[in-house]
Amino acid sequence: MKSSRFSKSSKRKKYFIIIFFALLFSLAFIFIKDFVRISELEVRGVLDTDIVNVSDLVSTEYKNKSYFDIDDSDIKKFIENSFPRYVFMKVVFIFPSKLVIDLKLREENYIIADFEGRLYSIDSNGFVFGVAFGNLKVDIRYDKNLEVGKTLNDEILKSALLYVDGKNEVVIQNDEISIKLDNGGKVILPTNADKSNILEISETLQKIIQKYRIENRGIEFIDMRFSKPVIKFK
Repeated sequence: MKSSRFSKSSKRKKYFIIIFFALLFSLAFIFIKDFVRISELEVRGVLDTDIVNVSDLVSTEYKNKSYFDIDDSDIKKFIENSFPRYVFMKVVFIFPSKLVIDLKLREENYIIADFEGRLYSIDSNGFVFGVAFGNLKVDIRYDKNLEVGKTLNDEILKSALLYVDGKNEVVIQNDEISIKLDNGGKVILPTNADKSNILEISETLQKIIQKYRIENRGIEFIDMRFSKPVIKFK
């Protein structure tokens, strides 16, 4: 009987110790979580013209939050939605209550005109980060609309980016990719091309153009979508 009572007493002590330390840990976590609330916030890598606006909005979103409630992916999403012209690089927590967010200005790799002629700035990852203004050289003319703050998801448009060479304007019309020839004709290009065969397509096209330029034959169109290009003369 004594052994049984001792065993029950021992179990109660173990449960008590477990509950005690669980409560102690919970209280400690609540204290620490509250202790590391963000009271100071710094945003780096922003243009002087944007710093006030960016800092104010970021402070409104994250100031007084506990560091444990802040996630890098959440900050990245917030920056992309609120300030699409900037790339989120990293966040640094400086104990006990300072948060430093590093941003970087996106580089403009392409200018795309939508179906209404509006110009958009696109980075190397196909992210639409702003509306472009001025008399700019258009890389692609696209027969649909674009949305700032979104990554391009049209596979044909992403293929068209591969044909941008800084010389010819690429046109997407009715799911067809084409470029204009100097003589007024056009070249219809594959919509499923990738980086590995762009050079081959380009070299084949140049040979065709040079051949018929020497022969002084006008080309209405060259269709490069087939293994053997289809050529129609004027």
